[in-house]
Parts: sequence; C-alpha cells; structure tokens
Amino acid sequence: IKKAIELIASFKMVAVDQTSERKRSFKLDEFERDVMRTLEPTIKRTNHKVVLNIPEGIELYSCPGPLGQVMTNLINNSIIHGFENKDKGVISIDAEVIGEQVLIQYRDDGKGVSQDNLAKLFDPFYTTARNQGASGLGLHIVYNVITQKLKGKIDCNSKPKLGTCFKISFPINLET
Repeated sequence: IKKAIELIASFKMVAVDQTSERKRSFKLDEFERDVMRTLEPTIKRTNHKVVLNIPEGIELYSCPGPLGQVMTNLINNSIIHGFENKDKGVISIDAEVIGEQVLIQYRDDGKGVSQDNLAKLFDPFYTTARNQGASGLGLHIVYNVITQKLKGKIDCNSKPKLGTCFKISFPINLET
C-alpha cells in the first residue's frame, strides 16, 4: 500500500509538472526518483536498468515539467534505439553543481551512434528508425527544451558499440 501511495503521488506531481511550464524550487534527486517511478512500468518490461547517481541537496529553481520531458525522451530513446538487439542495458544519470550550473550526464551502454549520424542527431525529423514508426522528433524536442526553456546546453558524444553520453547543463536558478 505504501508503494502504491508513493507511485500515485509521483504520478500526480509529474503529471502536474508536465502540463505546466511554471518554475518552482525542487530537489533534483527527489524529482528524478519521481520521474523514474512514472517510467517504472516501461522499464520493468525490459531487462534494462537505470542507475541514479544524484547527490542529495541539489536544489533547483527551474521548470521541472520540461526537465521531466527531457529525461523521459532520453530514456525512451535509449530503450527503443540504443538498446535495440541488446538484452540488458544500463542507463546512468549523474549530476553535479558547477558554479551556477547543474551538469547532468546521461549515459547508456547501448549500440552508440556513428559520427555521421551524430552530426544530425538533434535535427528535426532525423531518424534511423523511420521504418519502425519513429518520427525523428524526440531528440529535437530535447534540444529545444534544454536550450530554450531551461536556458542551457546539450552535447552528445558517442561511438558505435560503446554507448552514448549526453552532457546537459543549465542554470540552477532560472531567475538569474
């Protein structure tokens, strides 16, 4: 019952955040755990694992809804594309504060991205899986949310068969 209550509370908070672009204070570790709870049914259907390495105490004044959308898109992208033909994948999400910015490193140990495809990764409608129903908008949306709504930056490093790493940074306080 306790787990069901926590899951419902997480769903409510994430649902409210995702329908709003309002800014509020929140702790990054708690927020990420809430997002993971909402994705638990999707992740449970796979043998993949998400590891959160986010220290307690990172407090942000930002837009949690758009940030949740970013994390959801990245995880879904890893599961659908990165872990294609892979039974057990690992996603790790690390965070730290550097000056007035939070740096989130999102890594998966999936199939990686070739250098040719890496250059087009954030382009709208670019996908290598169109025949599987992909629209090519997921990472384009991630890029726009981070750069426009969160006033940050995103970079991607990847090598085939070695996984993918996204480095995301944005202000800890969107008011400044």
